[in-house]
Amino acid sequence: MTHNNENIYDGNKNYRFSLGVKREKTIYCIGVNPSIATNEKYDDTINRVKKIAEANGFNGWVMLNIYPQIATNPDDLHRNNERQKNKHKENIKKIIEIIPNGATVWLAFGSNIKKRRYLRDYLKEIYNSINNKKLKYVSLLPLNNGGIPPHPLARKTFNDKLAYFDLSGFL
Repeated sequence: MTHNNENIYDGNKNYRFSLGVKREKTIYCIGVNPSIATNEKYDDTINRVKKIAEANGFNGWVMLNIYPQIATNPDDLHRNNERQKNKHKENIKKIIEIIPNGATVWLAFGSNIKKRRYLRDYLKEIYNSINNKKLKYVSLLPLNNGGIPPHPLARKTFNDKLAYFDLSGFL
């Protein structure tokens, strides 16, 4: 998964680890959990991610998530994640493989990170796993209450400009 102009889809009907188009200048977007979008059929979130990436000078984008369980409504996420830890570990492994050193990572999980207690812990594990890659973290502004990076569809009036985000301070 390192070639330029590569369509990326890694998933099945229950879990999606990545979706996007990897090119010379790719942004890596991290949401809470994937929707049913595929590389054949994007949804509103993926279309918005693509548009915002282009508005910020990126010609590629890859959607990743804190937790890979497909759920169109975050309320449907596993409540107690103990039995699904293997999917979380697999997700981290794939995130490490796909995000190159020096990449820009767009945090777009929104207030849904509060839906399950384990999500913030999983984000910390992801951050600790990729922190050695000298990544640049960005977010849309304004931030949500509590300084949380907003979901791309949270508001209709973004200027689509991504700005620096202090992920270590947030965690």
